[in-house]
Amino acid sequence: MESFFNAVLQRWPVGRQDYHWHILWPNAVVESVLVQPYQGLTHGREGVEPVPARWVHLTVLHAPPVEETSPEQIEQMIALVRQQCPAVSPWQAIVHPPSVDRVGVACRVEPEPEARQLWQITRAATREVMGDQGLTYPQGEYHPHTTLAYGTGSTRPAVVRQQMNAWMNKHIALPPASLAVTQLSLVQQSHNGRHITWRHVVDVPLAGQARGPAARQTPR
Repeated sequence: MESFFNAVLQRWPVGRQDYHWHILWPNAVVESVLVQPYQGLTHGREGVEPVPARWVHLTVLHAPPVEETSPEQIEQMIALVRQQCPAVSPWQAIVHPPSVDRVGVACRVEPEPEARQLWQITRAATREVMGDQGLTYPQGEYHPHTTLAYGTGSTRPAVVRQQMNAWMNKHIALPPASLAVTQLSLVQQSHNGRHITWRHVVDVPLAGQARGPAARQTPR
């Protein structure tokens, strides 16, 4: 499998912390419905790095680099997102069984309109405060997905993909997972060329959800 991280180096270098808006779920739930069922697919394969449950996420928006964003700017963006999220009802994300591509193992997430609404909210807030230069990815279309493993580079990428697709063909009956979406999470995220990790900044609840702590950090 080819390296996902090599593919994003120009827009997101190793070690650089960028703000990201994510949909996150409890670790135990992710472990049960997304990690364990697909361990035979994602673990023990050359050039494939599985994503541990606590780092599984659905990216809503890849926002500006932390070092290029002032505290005042990020507070303005958070405030704008907070204004809009109470009008968005919680919803169930349908996480489909994964597919294998050149650089990873990813699950399509539906319904797209609900996910796209959160993308539009965070994108509009970022543009209002930072302008178009604050939009790292995606800038055009948004296709929600959750990644279970990243490619890190293989000497036989086609063979590895073939083996992984053969595993999927044997386990085609695995059902989609249904996961509740009740809030948006802002994090400071980086990668080291093999893993993606982050520091948690704040959660923004959707309609009818209690407001959580203003900020907290996730240990590395």
